[in-house]
Amino acid sequence: MMNSVDDVKLKNAIGEVYRPGSVIGNGGTADVIRFERETGLLLSKSGHIQKGVDMSKYFQKLLDSGTLSAKDTNVAIQILNDLKKALGGN
Repeated sequence: MMNSVDDVKLKNAIGEVYRPGSVIGNGGTADVIRFERETGLLLSKSGHIQKGVDMSKYFQKLLDSGTLSAKDTNVAIQILNDLKKALGGN
């Protein structure tokens, strides 16, 4: 996904929420949040919910900036929606 976007800030943000080689879901923070909620097991010292909240705010800020191309906007929206869904417990 990171290779499909042009904006450097968006690319860096994607790198923060997706970890290559992760064995949980698609390697994204949203899947880790769902895993932690379902199992009660935290995969980091404090879990990933705060990271999900912080990154959701960051993706929203990128979207609100109006600087993303249409393609990059679509990617950011998909990631933001996935994070929001995971944080909402759905």
